[in-house]
Amino acid sequence: MSTPRAFHDLADRLDAAGIPWVVTGSVAAAVHGLSRTTVDFDLVIDPSERALTSFLNSLPAESYYVDRGAAIDALRRRSLFNVIDQSDLWKFDLIVSHGDPFARALFARRCRASVGGREAWVASSEDVVVSKLVWAAGTASTRQVADVREVLRIQGARLDRAYVTAWADRLGVGGLWRTVTAGEPPG
Repeated sequence: MSTPRAFHDLADRLDAAGIPWVVTGSVAAAVHGLSRTTVDFDLVIDPSERALTSFLNSLPAESYYVDRGAAIDALRRRSLFNVIDQSDLWKFDLIVSHGDPFARALFARRCRASVGGREAWVASSEDVVVSKLVWAAGTASTRQVADVREVLRIQGARLDRAYVTAWADRLGVGGLWRTVTAGEPPG
């Protein structure tokens, strides 16, 4: 997967605004070994209103499309908004952290890794699995389940399955986790 220059720019702007962030989704899964085509970047962010406003103000209108009202609403509702790079049409889903215990764990466990030649905060492989299980349960997405299986295959014994099991149970997707891992040798 080629990384758009806009990712480097957005990451720098998030840092400049003082917004904690972490790459999740398919891009994070690719860092942990699962490479597949994606059309967007998923970043979980944890901004204050002031920091979000600073970030939004830093985005040049000729380079990025963003609905400022949707972004402020996403902060209030703890949901997501999009930023679109107007030259290459890459879409960035900026997901406002829920601030719940799993989100806090995700940020605490994030690691530095190279994403397209730029040091970036990336979700751990275990947190990628848990997040994809939650998305799969909420959307009935077979793609998410396939991604989980591939991360399991690639990470093997390195994956902390006890951590994944604990969070999957806590987040109500333990049954899906057990279904995905049924018949596998213990890691």
